[in-house]
Amino acid sequence: MTIRFKLLLFFLIQHFIFFIVAVFIYEFLMIPHSNKMDREAAFDKLKQIKNVIRSEVEHLDLLNKDWSVWDDSYAFIQDKNEQYRQSNLVPTLLDDIKVNTIAYFDTSDALVYIKDDGHIPRSSFMDASGHVLNAILGLKQYERGGIIALDGHYGVLSVHDIQSNGDNPDEPKGTLVMIRDVDHHLVERINKGVNVQISLAQASVDFQRVDENYYAKVVDDEQMLIGTYLQGFADDEKVFATIPFTRHQLIENKKLMVNVLIVSSVFGIVSLIISVVLLQHNVIAPLMRLGRHITRLRQKNRYDKSSLSRRNDEIGLIVKEFNHLIHTIKENHEMIERVSRVDALTGLANRMDLNEHLDKERREACRHRMDVSILMLDIDYFKNYNDTYSHVKGDEVLQRVADAIKQAGLRPRDYVARYGGEEFMVVLPKTHVDGSVIVAKRIMKNIEALQIEHASSGLEKKIISVSIGCLSLTPKKSQTIEEIINQADEALYAAKENGRDQYFLYRDIVT
Repeated sequence: MTIRFKLLLFFLIQHFIFFIVAVFIYEFLMIPHSNKMDREAAFDKLKQIKNVIRSEVEHLDLLNKDWSVWDDSYAFIQDKNEQYRQSNLVPTLLDDIKVNTIAYFDTSDALVYIKDDGHIPRSSFMDASGHVLNAILGLKQYERGGIIALDGHYGVLSVHDIQSNGDNPDEPKGTLVMIRDVDHHLVERINKGVNVQISLAQASVDFQRVDENYYAKVVDDEQMLIGTYLQGFADDEKVFATIPFTRHQLIENKKLMVNVLIVSSVFGIVSLIISVVLLQHNVIAPLMRLGRHITRLRQKNRYDKSSLSRRNDEIGLIVKEFNHLIHTIKENHEMIERVSRVDALTGLANRMDLNEHLDKERREACRHRMDVSILMLDIDYFKNYNDTYSHVKGDEVLQRVADAIKQAGLRPRDYVARYGGEEFMVVLPKTHVDGSVIVAKRIMKNIEALQIEHASSGLEKKIISVSIGCLSLTPKKSQTIEEIINQADEALYAAKENGRDQYFLYRDIVT
């Protein structure tokens, strides 16, 4: 798995986790909080509605109480005098005191007098015989008014004992019932005041209680119904008021969440693109360049330094250390290369280096049609010397002979190598046969000047000497270095056959 893919996968997992966290926050924090805020806002509306109804109830209850403790009402319920009716129960009474029904009942609960406008069915509060319903009479114990359902109608009802402020104030002489219809005018006034549409019912259906006084029912993601029981007389007589409520806080939070997710997604994508581009430019591309550079080093066996070391970051530091390692490897390789191409005893080039150098000079001479000369040297009777003086002394002779060859006035491009054992080879580029003879004579003279004793030599003079085979030619493309070396070796063999301590030209063998 590439670094680019790993980092891309990391970014995707990171953004996925962010999305999961955002959804978690929305579902378990924002939605409950939004629902709470929306319910509280709806509860405030219901409180306003309850305050309006309470105000209506208190106003009616106060009015009823005034009439029920009025001495004239107390007298009327006893003697049913016409003057009370004519003076107080006038045709405009209902409009004047803003009630729909006013009814007087005696101590036997029988109807004495009723004045209504027909909006409230009489069956809602009294039976067919004209007696007030026991349920209505039972409401007096609460000593207050309330809103109740009245046979399909909803009304504000107040019930009080008719009593006297004078003698026997605690002895009731009947019951006074006042009812005000909760008509559309009152509902519209409530709706206008709280800016909602109120609905009344006798009981809550499928509502869940959310606190001591309020109930809620979710309609959909944006709407819910909030309800409460209005002021009444008994639990089974209460009226349930509901209002539809738009879940503004939830809707706004949902919009906010969508916008946050959109902005976060856009930001995340942009951030991902920027991160990938920066990663590609600052990390991936340099690492790939370094990888290609290492591949070239391996394939071409080169030790070039990488230019990435100029970077002032972690990659630059790594490349600097890499370049230092490459430099060390190059030095070690060159040292090994040198050691592997140098004869340890004489310090001259060895056989392996000789073959490569000779092949290079062959191709150069062939390309430019130039002469090249090769001298192959052999120390005369060197085996006898080792047997007589020891191999240690023999190694000293090889070293001194090598130095004598190098001091024979060679040019910078001339090349000397130890061919093997007591044999040496000198390569003279751009050199004709006459030049090779001159160099051969110098070498023989330098070695003779060493005056190294060789008592077991087969020659008359008992000192170290050499035989030299001289080959001068203009190489052909078809010639191999093996063929060239064999020709030089033939010339050396001829020098030995002719008595040693001399040089011999290969051309003399051919002719």
